[in-house]
Amino acid sequence: CISELKMSLRSLSSRQSVLSRADGSCLWKQGATEVLAGVYGPIETQGRKREDMNKADLVVQVIPASGTSTPYTTTLQHFLHSMFKGQILLLLHPRTSIRIIVHLINEAGSELSCCCNAITLALVDAGVPMKSMLASVDIAMMTDGELVADPTNEISHERKEGKDLTGQGTGDSKIRALSSFQVNSAGKVVSEWTHVVQSTGSLTSMDEDQYLDAVAMAKNAASKLHNFFKLTTTSKCLYECHGTAF
Repeated sequence: CISELKMSLRSLSSRQSVLSRADGSCLWKQGATEVLAGVYGPIETQGRKREDMNKADLVVQVIPASGTSTPYTTTLQHFLHSMFKGQILLLLHPRTSIRIIVHLINEAGSELSCCCNAITLALVDAGVPMKSMLASVDIAMMTDGELVADPTNEISHERKEGKDLTGQGTGDSKIRALSSFQVNSAGKVVSEWTHVVQSTGSLTSMDEDQYLDAVAMAKNAASKLHNFFKLTTTSKCLYECHGTAF
């Protein structure tokens, strides 16, 4: 039995259409973590080398608060690109480009999931067709075996001190492994990523029961995120149509 305390998410806040020059955008706040995502396109590709006769070219860029790219943000880009390349219906827009730019305004934990959630709402705001809306949740496994949803920087700081998201960290962090699960609106996990922080014991750091508990926790938290997606997008539509929101 997973306690509600362990599954609780930090406070959520989102605003769409915050960037005037983007086709779609979203300012996502989850606790102290703040992410701004902008979607540009479908637009003309930049050069024939990137033009695909059969589908749109997808570009994802992650910009940290410092403005300087790091191995951490580079790996974030690669994972987000792989994730949304399988969700956006790129075949509907051949010979075009869809560009996603994510600004990490404040990094206070669970940045990967916050980026994913911000991008999802920005794509909806831009009217870009997708297979499904993705809700992303980070799950941390502590050294004592406890699972924690939506870990903060105090818990997951070790992740960003290493070379990248796949490298093993060192130090006295109490986190043993960090997983990120992306769940569609049907409640199915469509992608996931696990980073081993401390490799003491088994390399995978999770036995079967712990993994299933983590998946169940992620699905539970994702259902709350999907409800929040529905609330925030409905509120935006009501405001645009009638000048009122709830």
